[in-house]
Amino acid sequence: MKVTVTDYVDVARRAAELNCQTPTGLALLPSNFTTAGRAAELCYDPGATAIRAAWKEAGLAETPLEQNGCRPRLFEGAATDRPAQLTVYFSSALVEHEPRAIGTALGALACALSDQRRTPPGTAEVRVEAVVQRPDNCGYACLHYEGDPYDVLVLTRMLREVWSTGALKYDDL
Repeated sequence: MKVTVTDYVDVARRAAELNCQTPTGLALLPSNFTTAGRAAELCYDPGATAIRAAWKEAGLAETPLEQNGCRPRLFEGAATDRPAQLTVYFSSALVEHEPRAIGTALGALACALSDQRRTPPGTAEVRVEAVVQRPDNCGYACLHYEGDPYDVLVLTRMLREVWSTGALKYDDL
């Protein structure tokens, strides 16, 4: 398992540039959110459908980027052909007012990815980017996770720490 922390684009500004809805809570972002030239180019990992279904089953409401009536595009190929690459956004309002939603969302994500890949613990790898706004509107942080889908829950405490302090202590990685 490997976790690194980097800065991330302003999610609200980038959504506006692409003429998309601004996520206000939990959102799955396309893997190419930061690089797409226009909204029509946005593409999700094939696991996105299963993740959204798992969140819904867990009672979580997502605020998707897509305008009403638009269907998200998925990358071509089977979900098991390569490691899953997902970007999950947690708004500051969600972290502040519904902090348990972080663990619930990451747990549902881990279950969905594990079920989809049908592999025992320790044999699959996923790449998950967890994005959270830093306190006092001081930008966005992205926690890059690479490892087993079952271990993605380690991001829960790390996200809360970044949200509350603006940083993650190096020895926590």
